Amino acid sequence: MSTTATKTKKTTKTAVKSASRKTVLVMDRSKKKSPVSTAKKNAETARAPRKAYCPVPVNQLGVIDQIANAFRMENAFATAVGVIVGGFVPLAVYRTAHFGVQAHPALWILVLGGLIYSALTVFQWGVAAFSSPIKSIGFVLLLEGTLTFNEHALALGALSILAFINAVATACNLIAQKKEARKEAIAARKAK
Repeated sequence: MSTTATKTKKTTKTAVKSASRKTVLVMDRSKKKSPVSTAKKNAETARAPRKAYCPVPVNQLGVIDQIANAFRMENAFATAVGVIVGGFVPLAVYRTAHFGVQAHPALWILVLGGLIYSALTVFQWGVAAFSSPIKSIGFVLLLEGTLTFNEHALALGALSILAFINAVATACNLIAQKKEARKEAIAARKAK
């Protein structure tokens, strides 16, 4: 008896792909044919490869995806820079609003600049998180207003949230820029 015939006897199921590759027919010699979705089978067994960058533009990523991308080990440097650059603005607004403007009222212009910088990012996050621009506006006003005008305990809570949001968003922007720079470098090498 040949090896192929032995293998055929041992296996009770065989898979045959259809021409459209959308379904797989699984045949059991004792049962009728039953279609099984290839997509369902692949979703159960396959895992997406990890990438060291944001796979889609930052403005299309959800909040959880941005956090996950920022805290991947491959993106640690971009996240560190994002924490420094993005987290500094809410800290500067807090310190200036609570300790600087009383002595020098002209410093309100710095507070306003920091609020504008932070408000745009928080608005984008709010829309992604709440799926509502109106809720997002309320979220921005609450956080930025609490940071600027409330007593220190609540202001420190708002500072923590704003620093986190700005740090992660900045990190994801830096990661996306790194991805684009790599694409351009590869294209330039291929052009030579």
